[in-house]
Amino acid sequence: MPLVPETCSPDGLLPVGRDMNGLRIMDAPYLQGLATDLSTPAANTEAIVSYAADADTYHVLETIHFSYSASPAAGSKVSVEFDGVEVFAAYVINGGPGPLCLSPALISPKGALMTVKLSAGGSGILGSLVCRHFTLVDET
Repeated sequence: MPLVPETCSPDGLLPVGRDMNGLRIMDAPYLQGLATDLSTPAANTEAIVSYAADADTYHVLETIHFSYSASPAAGSKVSVEFDGVEVFAAYVINGGPGPLCLSPALISPKGALMTVKLSAGGSGILGSLVCRHFTLVDET
């Protein structure tokens, strides 16, 4: 069963509530961002955005926006985990904004916790993380 319809709206996004072979979109990507899509912790603290596990839900992650207030410590990275298992990682070598457009989007296993992380940047360095996320619910 496909998780993405064969046709999309002209902007490539899906309307809320559209059925897709028994799957229903619960949060459309073009809706206003939620506070839960953002993490702006204190300096030298890992930024974390988590999406709770739900038995009938797939999490879909399209874009990760991140930034550091200065060049981060060596080994700093953006990562995505499903139920605690890292499935995506990209090292960050410069401060400033950086989008990661995931094409195709990352889709979690049904019922999995999805966690997006931005490593602590180092002493006195602030980091921020914003995710473009929506959910699909299996109604079969």
